Amino acid sequence: MSRENRELENNFWIIGSDPVGIVPPDCPLCKLSMRELKDVQSYGAYEVCFTCKIEIIEPNLPRYNMGWRPGNEEIDAVRQYESSRPSYLMK
Repeated sequence: MSRENRELENNFWIIGSDPVGIVPPDCPLCKLSMRELKDVQSYGAYEVCFTCKIEIIEPNLPRYNMGWRPGNEEIDAVRQYESSRPSYLMK
């Protein structure tokens, strides 16, 4: 391993580079699980889950492209909707 790919951070050696193309288990915006292929595809385009893309990003696309980001109200609405879907219901 070459020295260029190693870095000491917080007393741990970081070997390699930042992962590219890795989809996180949770949406960075709403913090709910990425569950479906369309979530993965949406993450590739906008770095959010499919529901956030459809409910938040696409209706505000011109503003989003100019730097606008959703507030807590928009994010809470997505969480509320997603929490009512069967895969999130728990007994």
